[in-house]
Amino acid sequence: MLTIDLAYENGENRTYGIMTIFSVDDDAYAALAPLDENGDPINADILIYGCEITEEGDYDIWKIEDKAEYEEASKAFQKVIRAI
Repeated sequence: MLTIDLAYENGENRTYGIMTIFSVDDDAYAALAPLDENGDPINADILIYGCEITEEGDYDIWKIEDKAEYEEASKAFQKVIRAI
């Protein structure tokens, strides 16, 4: 599983596993699962972030600020999960 480290405003850093990248219209989103110290997913809420893969192949991840956009992305993720 690919991982990404997120730094929070309070100084905390947390490692997440990238469960999947999916699209809604022309926008890409990443579903992130928190990981424990062994790199295993924790039973917790999945986070949905906006996502873009840079030309260098890195992931640019950002918090979705718009509530309607977040809800649309969350519904799309639920459809992805049901399809598996």
